[in-house]
Amino acid sequence: MYLLMGGSGSTGSSLLRQRLNRHSQIYITNEWHLFCKPSLYQDWNKNKSKLFRRWIFGLRSSGIKQFTGLDTENVKEQRDILDALNASSFKAFCDSLYGQYQKNQDEAFIWGDKTPANSYHFQDFINTFPEAKCILTIRNPLDSIASMHRRGISVFLSTAIYLLNTAHGLSMDPHKQLLKLKYEALIEEPTRVLQQMCTFLKVPYEAAMLMESKADTQKITKLDSWAFDESTRIQNAEVSSFDRLSGLQKKSVLNAIYSIQIKNSWKEKHQLRHTNIPEIADYLQYSIPSFTPIKSKELIREKNIDQWNHSLKAYPINHLNYPIEIHG
Repeated sequence: MYLLMGGSGSTGSSLLRQRLNRHSQIYITNEWHLFCKPSLYQDWNKNKSKLFRRWIFGLRSSGIKQFTGLDTENVKEQRDILDALNASSFKAFCDSLYGQYQKNQDEAFIWGDKTPANSYHFQDFINTFPEAKCILTIRNPLDSIASMHRRGISVFLSTAIYLLNTAHGLSMDPHKQLLKLKYEALIEEPTRVLQQMCTFLKVPYEAAMLMESKADTQKITKLDSWAFDESTRIQNAEVSSFDRLSGLQKKSVLNAIYSIQIKNSWKEKHQLRHTNIPEIADYLQYSIPSFTPIKSKELIREKNIDQWNHSLKAYPINHLNYPIEIHG
């Protein structure tokens, strides 16, 4: 079976991937940026040769944070992809590529990918793989944005990523093949959540999913902005990255949350249901403080810079169809 994970950055997808990959029947690759390329769904044979190209000659991912080409973890993965490129369809390519990672040929097998921008293409993925499942990772917007900002991403871009990735993922909710997974629940009740996950994926729960793994070969298990190392046991650590910000930073994040919105033209084109983060927070039952936004020259400046950078780099999202506007 096929599994696609997506959502905003800093919503727990790395932690979830670590846990799922401890299961004997699951293998999730780490942000290959393969399934968020709209061109591959539209015309595989025309676009497959561009997979490893960079800059304007490569395939661009969906999302306001663009990525061109593929981002595989090692040379073997690159060779595996090249060996599978002769496939006649995107589905046949994926079957050939991921089939070699199956751990036990006698059991059902689930493969997938966890790139955040996958949330733009949940419906395309299910159209391509009718039996597929999708997981939208979610987290309190305050904490997700604060965590991305602490990793060096501007408040504007952190907020825009959360808003767009989450809004696109939620456009498919509710759907029997989509599961929304809250980071807070995974931290507070890991056994229950992982059992729920296994039920959703129709595989037996394995206690190894909760255990520490010193032999884990996946590269990044701990960033400075994360509360704990994801290769260890799941701990009920402090979840709130927002509370760790200074008072001035908190005001900046709140101002961005209440000022940044998706343009109506983009919302209608992609059939989104949510325009801003307060709407999303209400839908997901997250509480965010009331705040009266003020006109922020810094937000406007960051938006203009990002908008023009997209145009200069010939990204699909550019000055003419930029999805974000600033109110306040």
